[in-house]
Amino acid sequence: MNKHCSNRIPVVVTAALVVCGTAAISHAGGLNVNLNVGVPVVTPAPPPPAYVPAPAPVPQVVLPAAAPPQFIYVPDLGYYVAVGTPYDIAYVGRDYYLYSNGCWYRSPYYGGPWRVAAVRLLPPLLVRYDVREFRQYRDREFRRYEHDREHYRGAWHRPEARREERREERRER
Repeated sequence: MNKHCSNRIPVVVTAALVVCGTAAISHAGGLNVNLNVGVPVVTPAPPPPAYVPAPAPVPQVVLPAAAPPQFIYVPDLGYYVAVGTPYDIAYVGRDYYLYSNGCWYRSPYYGGPWRVAAVRLLPPLLVRYDVREFRQYRDREFRRYEHDREHYRGAWHRPEARREERREERRER
């Protein structure tokens, strides 16, 4: 044998024999044996908090209640767009869509309340073109109208003014 080796049983084996020897005693009654062989126990770090994006701010559109905006049909787009307002509002199907701060919002009423519209649920006609093209087509069609109002053959849509008093009467009944 090597001079540095000894005939001693390693400490771990000794500890294992002690544990096995006392197993019968602990099984029979009440002996508890804890063995610490110096292996550090590392507890995992807690996961970082989940990122939840802040909800998109709902735009505050203030339109005069007495005069709903006019919508002009733009054949290149395939739907109506609001003219004479500082907002990008489209009328597609039976809903109104407002573009603001990089998001589309949807409402059954031209003045809101607006809800964020998921891109996957937007009408295909609406997402066919980006907002710059939307504005170009709208402005081009509005110039055609402005150029010759008497002979303009395009279609218009003007939503009915919302009547709050009718709703109140219904609630009272």
